[in-house]
Amino acid sequence: GKEEPHSKFLVWLMKEGESHGLGNIFLEKFLAAVAKKYREKEGFSPKEVDIIPEASGEHGVPDIKIRGKDFLCVVENKIRSMEGKDQTKRYEDDAMKEAKTMGISQERLFLIFLTPTGRSPLDKRFITMSYDEVIDLLRDILQCSQGMSDPVRFLIEQFIFNLQVEILHVFDLEKRAATCLSEYLRYGDRYLWEKQEEISNVYDELMKREGS
Repeated sequence: GKEEPHSKFLVWLMKEGESHGLGNIFLEKFLAAVAKKYREKEGFSPKEVDIIPEASGEHGVPDIKIRGKDFLCVVENKIRSMEGKDQTKRYEDDAMKEAKTMGISQERLFLIFLTPTGRSPLDKRFITMSYDEVIDLLRDILQCSQGMSDPVRFLIEQFIFNLQVEILHVFDLEKRAATCLSEYLRYGDRYLWEKQEEISNVYDELMKREGS
């Protein structure tokens, strides 16, 4: 349930020359998902990209920074901890300054707020991403990477399983229901609109259990 090991595992998968032997396939899929969220037609090249974990800035330390030749992507990972005071706004300010220094336009600055349920950040410039979406990317890799070694396949499968059990509680209906309630109490009607499908699924499962 700790954020740092999850971020480090994602960074490991993103880096082309790491021991997983998968090249930049995860980075390519992750950047494609970011481009889709921002409705970017141009997309990103996964080549000549720097992946920087816990990159210090003037106002804080975002979890992952992906720096390309013509784009900058900052990922803030929140699993159980709450967002700090003006945290995403401070990270946005730092990223805008860095992009300007690099000669990157603001249109090529991408800010991702990664959480288990895809909850909204305080700063509206950040776009949400859920761990369900990350799992989908990892499953795509498991299906399309036929040359993957057994140890690497096992690691990715166990990472997915850990996310499902410890973070998303997909096998624990009570915890999923409790999460829906706590998120609603925290974010109000905004949560109801953003997570209608998840709330509906939990409700349907609770009704099935009640009926049985």
